[in-house]
Formats: sequence, structure tokens, C-alpha cells
Amino acid sequence: MSQDLTPQELRSHSEWLSSNGASGKQLSKKNADLTGTDLTGANLAKAVLPDARLDRATLVGTDFSGADLRGASLEGTDADGARFINAKMRDVNLCETSLQGAQLDGADLSHAFAEGAQCSGASFTGADLTEADFSDADLDGANLTDAKQGGLNLSGAEISDTRGLTRG
Repeated sequence: MSQDLTPQELRSHSEWLSSNGASGKQLSKKNADLTGTDLTGANLAKAVLPDARLDRATLVGTDFSGADLRGASLEGTDADGARFINAKMRDVNLCETSLQGAQLDGADLSHAFAEGAQCSGASFTGADLTEADFSDADLDGANLTDAKQGGLNLSGAEISDTRGLTRG
């Protein structure tokens, strides 16, 4: 585990979540370096991690629902099946990230850079994809229903069976 995130901090955040803020402490770290960290299945819902470095991390099944990941880098990360529901992810780097089957419903992914991301079967229902770059990404079977798609770059992307895609 990265020196920027201790097991005690994870336990304290979990306690904070389960007690609805009555005990424990919300995880809040700006510029945290979690490169290569394995957080498989961790509950980081509502964590505040702006500008964090999660490059090449393992986030399979991790819950980031409602988390603040603005400006974070998840380049080359395995986040298959992770939950980013209503997460703040503006300006996030998802280049070459695997998000297969991930839930990004309601997430703010405006201005995200996701070139080459693997998003097959991912759900972006109601997400903000304004000015996001998903060029050369795999969105086969993804759901973009009700997502804001103004300026969304899908050049070279695999979009067969993508639901909710607006053609403009």
C-alpha cells in the first residue's frame, strides 16, 4: 500500500461512512500519490482526492460514489466494475484505463481525457461528458442514455451497440 494512504485512514473513512459522519474521519487528501496501489473492493465513497495520482492502480470493484477526483490521474488503471456514481471527475485522466462494466452514472466527466480507455459495458447514464476525449476508446455496449455529450470526441472509438449516443 502506498505511503500516502494508510490502513488506519481507510478504517477511519469506513467508520465515517457507516456512522454517517458521527465517528471516524472522511478521507481527504489533495495530491495523494497512490500510484500502483491495490484498492480492490475498497469503499472510498465520498472520499476527497483532488489531483490524486492513481496511475496503474488496481481499483476493481472499488466504490468511489460521490467522491471528489477532480484533476486526478488514473492512467493505465484497472477499474473494472468500479463505482463512480455521481463522482466529481472533471479534468480526470483516464487514458488507457480499463472501466469495463464500471458505473459512472451521474458523474461529472467534463473535459476528461480517456483516449484508449476500455469502457465496454460501462454505464454513463446521466453523466456529464461535455468536451471529454474518448478517442480510440472502446465503448462497445456502453450506456450513454441522458448523458451530456456536447463536444464529446469519439474519433476512432468503438461505438457498436453503444446506447444513448447522440449524433450531432
